[in-house]
Amino acid sequence: FIILTYGSETGAFSTVNLPEGYDWGYDIEPNRVVLFIRSNGSIGGYVVCNSIHTVFVNLYHLLPENLQQTVQISCGETFLFSDLAPERYYVGAWIDLNESGVGPPDDFEPFAWYTGGTPFPIELASGENFEDANILIDYEEFLIFLPMILK
Repeated sequence: FIILTYGSETGAFSTVNLPEGYDWGYDIEPNRVVLFIRSNGSIGGYVVCNSIHTVFVNLYHLLPENLQQTVQISCGETFLFSDLAPERYYVGAWIDLNESGVGPPDDFEPFAWYTGGTPFPIELASGENFEDANILIDYEEFLIFLPMILK
């Protein structure tokens, strides 16, 4: 919504009062002020790994230590975090080798960030649907069956 037009501007608003009930945003442009309703977005992708164990995908907000949401999937499946406000997020995944069903991962459980070894931020814009937060967990699981011989 264009709420104000002008030929030129100086200074800034000292107070901004917006109606309640929506997540409002506004842009001060060279010759007008535009008011908009922020919409929420999503972050999705898939996890590539080789394991029969449960995979946890974690969504962190702002800092990688601030866990927001977790989903449980299997290797090769997709994940989706929805209804996300426009902010900075980080996505990581780990294999629950001991099937504890809870996090954080134990020291021996494989973990990977979106884009590899270090946390990489996803700057989610208003209403954006980021669908390529794919994660590769470099872990090879070998199942060995040994026969048992009884005398």
